[in-house]
Amino acid sequence: MHHHLPRTSAALAALLVAAAAAATTPRLEDRLARAHQSAHQGRFDEAQAGFREILAERPDELEALTGLGYALAWAGRHDEARAQFRRAEALRPGNAEAAKGLAYVALWRGDLGEAAGRFQALAASAPGSAEPLVGLGQSLSAGGHRREAHVAFARAAALEPARQDALLGLRDTAPPGPSVRATALGGLTSADGHDELGLRFAELAVEPAEGWQAWLQYDDSLSLDNLALARGDVRAPAWYLGGRRDWGERVATRLEAGVRRLPGGVQQWLARGEQEVGLGPVATLKLGGWIGPRDDDRTEGALHGGVSLALGRHLKVEPVVFQAWSGVAGERQLRGLLAAEWAFDSGVTVGAGASTGRARSPLPAADGSPSGAYARLGVPLGRGWSGQALLSRERPVGAPDLTLLALGLSTTIGGRP
Repeated sequence: MHHHLPRTSAALAALLVAAAAAATTPRLEDRLARAHQSAHQGRFDEAQAGFREILAERPDELEALTGLGYALAWAGRHDEARAQFRRAEALRPGNAEAAKGLAYVALWRGDLGEAAGRFQALAASAPGSAEPLVGLGQSLSAGGHRREAHVAFARAAALEPARQDALLGLRDTAPPGPSVRATALGGLTSADGHDELGLRFAELAVEPAEGWQAWLQYDDSLSLDNLALARGDVRAPAWYLGGRRDWGERVATRLEAGVRRLPGGVQQWLARGEQEVGLGPVATLKLGGWIGPRDDDRTEGALHGGVSLALGRHLKVEPVVFQAWSGVAGERQLRGLLAAEWAFDSGVTVGAGASTGRARSPLPAADGSPSGAYARLGVPLGRGWSGQALLSRERPVGAPDLTLLALGLSTTIGGRP
């Protein structure tokens, strides 16, 4: 029996060494908890180092993968965070934590359509959870779909009545009260060395309830939607009476009727409208036009179609195609416009656009390629006031170039708190 003692003693010593090592090595749960605590306290580099250390030893540790994803996302490193959540998703398909992380990264990156879709799927798979509904509400609200967002926040608050982010979302997306808005822009128009200063646009709009608007508008040819005006006297003020109805979150109809006096004392009656149809949280289709019978037996008009694309939380891009006619046989104009707008978190908006096309006419001087460009700035001034600036340059066919600089103010009484 004595010849077994050295082996037994060696085995016992190995066990004691292993036990001592285990006692001095932190448990996995403790290491994960410390890394999570560092992330929640804003020590993102420390948290990332902790999670990476665990993953170096255990590459398939799901909690370390998702924890590293959140630590990277909170530090603003969204692409790297998405890669970690995708690793976690590939490791365990259908994992809710990985899916939730990808949804949040899409929201924080400004990929609002993707974020809304992911949160919607999470809400469907976990009907008793308020968190994906809050994320859905935040995604929809950031994309401008306030009514749908309000419904999502209300569902979240019904599940967790004391949840603060759901209550805050409910307050921010609550339907506005009645409001009145007044806007006026004065500008300087310059063409062929001839300058004219005056009121260029004014509007008094009333919104008695959410989804309903009505207005009286004065437009002194800011848009140059008339082919004859683009080649001649640009001063042809028009008066419009119109309204807009939002049919739910994604469908809206705008109709207006108006009148203007054209050069030579010709009176023109105007009717214009536009139909908007949302194709999802990102895209909105717009179709519309105007028609203007004149008392000299000519009828002018135009049709347009375009798509407004919300590319993230700040940027909107809108390509539009216009087809216009002047009432003269053989005279047509086809024009494309690409417009973009960036909205800062401060409420400042910057927009710009450029257009080009082809004008066809039996008159050689009116046959060619018109073009134009504009830049626009909107600045909130506080207490319901905002300032606006517009600079545009038109190059019509058969007429001098036209430059317009307009400055204006807008104020709103009532509406959303």
